[in-house]
Amino acid sequence: MARQPGAITAYLELHIEQGGQLEAMGRAIGIVEGIVGIRRYAATFRGVANHAGTTPMAGRADALVMAAPFVESVRRVAIAHHLVGTVGTMLVEPNAPNVIPGLVRLGLELRGLDEMCLAAAAEELGQLALARGASFEEQSRKAPVRCSPRLMDLVAAAAQSLALPHMTMASGAGHDAMCMAALGPVAMIFVPSIGGVSHAPGEETLPEQCIAGTHVLLATILALDGASS
Repeated sequence: MARQPGAITAYLELHIEQGGQLEAMGRAIGIVEGIVGIRRYAATFRGVANHAGTTPMAGRADALVMAAPFVESVRRVAIAHHLVGTVGTMLVEPNAPNVIPGLVRLGLELRGLDEMCLAAAAEELGQLALARGASFEEQSRKAPVRCSPRLMDLVAAAAQSLALPHMTMASGAGHDAMCMAALGPVAMIFVPSIGGVSHAPGEETLPEQCIAGTHVLLATILALDGASS
């Protein structure tokens, strides 16, 4: 039987940061205020494929040249709206060194904690793509999820009681807490990722950093249990 909203009292998740903020700030614990929303889009630029040796530069309709300024725009627009933006995939056709690209399809992603900023950035990028003769289509979206202020306070109190330096921060990666938020209040505890590396062989968090996180988790659970009894 599927669980219904309100079926859980609280969901707490301990995780490595997957970024470098905690290490850079010298903090042992991150108190997650929310998990970013994720929107993905495809921008398609259509030019004319032709012989790269015989077509004069002035007479070309090079789809990759059309797309190149848009890639830079993704970075600029993301910064302006306090988001992160990435062009992570590029399909170039016909993908031959002696043929002018006739089609370029870009896959791009926007991430941020503010839904209005995400919408404004997407609107601006869509207009920029259309102005360059490209199509702009949304592929998927996940809304941002805010953590419970009450649970965040309990995590902060737990870190304070253990004399562990901490900070409030957003999660730039998706986590199980995003889904669990549909059932009840959620909170997350981050521990540092050395060098900000994740999903790679260089990923590392020291044992003592993991232990500190588990101590905060336990203290939060005990405080939550005491408050609920």
